This record gives sequence, C-alpha cells and structure tokens, in this order.
Amino acid sequence: MINTKTDTEIDEVSNDSQNIENEIDRLQVDIELHANKLFLLIQNSTMPDETKESFIEMLPFFSLEQLERLTGILEAKYLDEKTQNINQQFKEEIENTIAQFKTADSKDGEAFLNQINVISKGL
Repeated sequence: MINTKTDTEIDEVSNDSQNIENEIDRLQVDIELHANKLFLLIQNSTMPDETKESFIEMLPFFSLEQLERLTGILEAKYLDEKTQNINQQFKEEIENTIAQFKTADSKDGEAFLNQINVISKGL
C-alpha cells in the first residue's frame, strides 16, 4: 500500500516547517542580542579582567535562559555601581536647600523685627 499525502497535509507540514524556521530565527536573534548586551555589561563591569575574559569565552555555550539570567544579574550590578552615589548627592542637595531656606527665613525674620522696632519707636 502506498502512503500518499493530500495537499492539505503537505501544506500543514510546510507551515509547521516554516514556523519552526521562524522560531529558530527568533531565538538566534534573541541569543545574539543577549550576547552583545552581556559583552558590553562585562566589559564595563568592575570585575577583574581575568573574570571578564572567562565569561566572554563561556558565552557561546550558554543557553538562552542562562544568558537572560546573567544579563539580569550584570544589569543589576551595573545599575548599583552607577547609582550608588545618587543617594548621597540627593541628600546633599536637600541639606543645601534647607540651609538656604533657613538663611532666607532668618533674614526675613530679622527684617520683620526691624520693622516692628521702627514702628514701636514711633509710638
């Protein structure tokens, strides 16, 4: 008995094959993007050069999930390093603003007292 496939079955196999190829292409793009991002994060990190080189050598062997996890870890580390002084800078700006306000308030209070003294002397 000869097994013949109908045109519909052939079209379904062709569509499945195309979907698989599209998924493979998408995964390759995702992996390439993660690898490039990781390369930049690794190069800009503060870890020792020897560790950086080891990570870069291992990247081609990582799965997409491993690349995503490592990307998340290195992004968090990068952001922590870049923002660690922001709290101190913000605190200093607030303290300067408060000091300026107190100085201005003090001057306004002195001016007010001077006006009261002038008025009271006139009475």
